[in-house]
Amino acid sequence: RVRTREEQRAMRAKLDDARAAARETGARGVTEPGSTTFGFWEVVQLVKMLNHESSKAAAEHAGRAAEELGFSASEREQFRKIFVEWSRLESGAPSPSSGLASQAVGSSDTEDWISIDTLHRLLRSIGVQMSATQKQELEGQVVNLGIQVKAMLSFVDFLRMMRWLLDTDFAGINDVAASTAAQKSREFAMSPILS
Repeated sequence: RVRTREEQRAMRAKLDDARAAARETGARGVTEPGSTTFGFWEVVQLVKMLNHESSKAAAEHAGRAAEELGFSASEREQFRKIFVEWSRLESGAPSPSSGLASQAVGSSDTEDWISIDTLHRLLRSIGVQMSATQKQELEGQVVNLGIQVKAMLSFVDFLRMMRWLLDTDFAGINDVAASTAAQKSREFAMSPILS
């Protein structure tokens, strides 16, 4: 929403930037800077600009959250890949590992969400065995983090859950993670080295 005069000025400036971007693409019928009317290609460019700004802000927010939670940049990236993969599985969208994700218009990991059920499946997929009590405890932690009923976790929420899971060694997740890492290391060591 654009409410104040300053916000209106900022939006007009963005619209002029969108006009310039539309001209650069060779679009025809682009309106003049400062005009109160605009065409289709200007709107397309404006939406692209606003999406980019939103994605950048979300990435910065996730970076700050990961840092506050004590995750390294490498760990954050690994968690992001896992999160996006499971989000795409849940939504039915092409996953990044399928090679088709880049073809999904408007797809961005900043728009992705996973449900608590998907989090359960993710944990089971890596070998975490949960009792009914532990499952309830996990769902209670979602509520403690301030995530609403019908829990849908954003990437930042997912990072917060991962920190809690690791710090509490929930359902022995630390041993499971160490075992999985050791297995991956053995597989890597045994794989032929390409030169």
